[in-house]
Amino acid sequence: MSDPVVSALKVSVGQVSSSPPKLKVGVTNTHSSAVTVFTWDSPLDPLAVQLGLLSFTPEGKDPIFLPTIQVRRLMPPGDDAYVTIEPGKTVEREVLLKRPMVPLDELQGKITVVCKGKWGAVWASKKEDISAESLRNTGADEAALKGNFESEPVDIEL
Repeated sequence: MSDPVVSALKVSVGQVSSSPPKLKVGVTNTHSSAVTVFTWDSPLDPLAVQLGLLSFTPEGKDPIFLPTIQVRRLMPPGDDAYVTIEPGKTVEREVLLKRPMVPLDELQGKITVVCKGKWGAVWASKKEDISAESLRNTGADEAALKGNFESEPVDIEL
């Protein structure tokens, strides 16, 4: 069973443009209090496509294979690795679909997109209320909540 705070984070995907092919990925906080999200390996990570968080399925076909990368990042994370989302608010990131990570020639016509993965750390408070030690130990912080996320499937046209 998922934590109510984590369950209150709703992930969405939408199309910004088809040329260049660009998506927006959003996280909406439906919880009654502010929530802080660790963005690495989350829908708000600029490397979401490369990390395999987005899947693309052309109409009537199997999902497209996308190569993924393993990332080694400088620890501790910088301030920009954390985003506070106020109740009822949405934070969005744009994702440009480009070669070589995305085989654009296979993404023609109607494509179903889903964003799916695991939250690395979520806190039920504003970033400024989280201790510096908790932020330094993001993955091991006992106060940090974890859980899965998955957007509703959305159809885009490329």
